[in-house]
Amino acid sequence: MNTKLVSKDEKNIIFTSEISKEAFETSINKVYNKRKSRFNIPGFRKGKAPRKIIELNYGKSIFYEEAVNELLPDLYEEAIKDLNIRKEICGMPKIDIEKFDEEKEIVIKFEQELKPVPELGDYKNLTADDVKVEVTDAMVDERIKKELESNARIVSIEDRPIKDMDTVNIDFDGSVEGVSFDGGKSENYDLVVGSHTFVPGFEEQLIGKNIGDNVDVNVVFPEDYHSEELKGKAALFRVKINSIREKQLPNLDDEFAQDVSEFDTLDEYKADIKNKLTESMEKNALVQKQNNAIDALIKSSNVKAPESMIKEEVDKAFRDFTNRIRQYNMKLEDYLKMLNTTQEQVKEQLKPEATKRAEAELVIDAFSKLENIEVTEEEIDKEIDEFGKNMKVKDFEKFKKELKSGEGLESITESLIRRKAVDRLVSLVKFQEPKKETKETVEK
Repeated sequence: MNTKLVSKDEKNIIFTSEISKEAFETSINKVYNKRKSRFNIPGFRKGKAPRKIIELNYGKSIFYEEAVNELLPDLYEEAIKDLNIRKEICGMPKIDIEKFDEEKEIVIKFEQELKPVPELGDYKNLTADDVKVEVTDAMVDERIKKELESNARIVSIEDRPIKDMDTVNIDFDGSVEGVSFDGGKSENYDLVVGSHTFVPGFEEQLIGKNIGDNVDVNVVFPEDYHSEELKGKAALFRVKINSIREKQLPNLDDEFAQDVSEFDTLDEYKADIKNKLTESMEKNALVQKQNNAIDALIKSSNVKAPESMIKEEVDKAFRDFTNRIRQYNMKLEDYLKMLNTTQEQVKEQLKPEATKRAEAELVIDAFSKLENIEVTEEEIDKEIDEFGKNMKVKDFEKFKKELKSGEGLESITESLIRRKAVDRLVSLVKFQEPKKETKETVEK
């Protein structure tokens, strides 16, 4: 494959790449073998007609378009690798067939948008908000409270009425103006009183009742209730109390610490929680400081991300959004319907952050060039080692060899350079106490 640079300016690059006769022929055969089962040719069983017979019946060019499309991804990748422009390009290329001679050669023309090079501000004199880390006793207590909750026992209660946060088992039958409605009836339903699972006012009316009681619960459905026919309607629920259970927390003492950790005393356990919280918060604080430094660099620079870069970031964020929805076993269509929104509206909401990420990429890349940020072979090997360890790769040497010989090496190198560039930027920025908001600043 022969790559030629046609032209290059500040905004675009045009280049051509050649498909040889041999590569085209191989691709045609590949497409033929993939599609031959679709053709019905008299005298041949379906899928058994030779390529030449199909071409005689449907035209010699029947497989041409798909054969070219089959070659385009590798052709494009090879071309940008030859020209060493992967870091410079953005968006999708415009593709045209400049020359088509199946007996000699096929020349494909690519026109690609280039990332703009921002004009950086005085990055050696930037200021940004600092991020302080303070782990309080209240934070430690909150973490311990969650551990206590997760180790709690649920016990049956026979000798007292219902109180807040009890789990009650109930039968209920609801009606509006004497008529039952869908979803208004159930038996042996477990309800945590105070969880606000039911219609407002329902759970509170159970407090003080006893096992075996029959209770008339009167409520009014909210105006924004999800069921149109129940919005704003008064309802009566006839409720029977079957059982009462409560959550009993373990004693907070040395024995508890021994049960949930490797420590012998509660004080040691608390100290460990504080250390882990501090470590976690310090990591989060560093990320926030990095973001603050990048924001300061963006504000001081003349940078405008092209729409193609922003679109890529929006699409990436929308894929992440979709994957999160699927993790909850929901269909995207159902989720959007529930929120009364559309894909386009969600993407529009994602656009501001996507724009910031695109601008950040531009200024960090420009900064890394001005600061001559480079990575060593040792740093690359270390990164691959960590990557392989996290992925639990079995044949690590094979994994490493494949990664270092392909596009993965470029991606790892680029990621390392950007990380080092951000570290360098943070070291240059003067961090200061955030300005407290006053009434005047809020009004502005």
